Amino acid sequence: MKSWVDRALAILFSGFACLFVSLFFQWRADAGRLSDTQDRDAQVAALLKEVYTLRAMPAVVEDGPVREERILGMVSDALSQAGVNPSAIRDVGVEGQSGAGPGYRRQGIRVQLDPLILPDLGRFLATWRQLHPSWIPAAVNLSSLQRGDLNGRENEELPKWSVAVVFACTYLENGGARAAAPARAMPPAEVTLR
Repeated sequence: MKSWVDRALAILFSGFACLFVSLFFQWRADAGRLSDTQDRDAQVAALLKEVYTLRAMPAVVEDGPVREERILGMVSDALSQAGVNPSAIRDVGVEGQSGAGPGYRRQGIRVQLDPLILPDLGRFLATWRQLHPSWIPAAVNLSSLQRGDLNGRENEELPKWSVAVVFACTYLENGGARAAAPARAMPPAEVTLR
């Protein structure tokens, strides 16, 4: 029979083993939480760095609203430089104006193009961005043209689309000195297919 000292040592040893196992699993859980927290901190730091970089960039703001007579020339030039026939222009016009913060206004223009294939639309938008960086696409609506809408041309390789694009731009309200950046950023672009 074992002595009471041996039993006490066995109980003590079992207690220390249970404590060690418990602390080991707690340490692993804490290490996992620490790793997750460090990952989130790194993501937040990257986002903050991007925000600081974007805030340091100069705001692209026009000195005043664009005149309606100038819009057709802007669209026609962008189409020509993109290698798209300007005869695709169906309609252009001013969409409206609204406030964009103290000393700033926002203007929109609407452009209707058809028939247009998607690669032509991509080239047009890329050229537009180069020529008019302050005019940002706020909405792009694509409507598929039926075969009957193509004036009898049956053997088309790529589908043709009717495209409506709304561009938005921020400009100085009175053509005066530039104030702080606009209070509200441009809304995200919206794309709809029908």
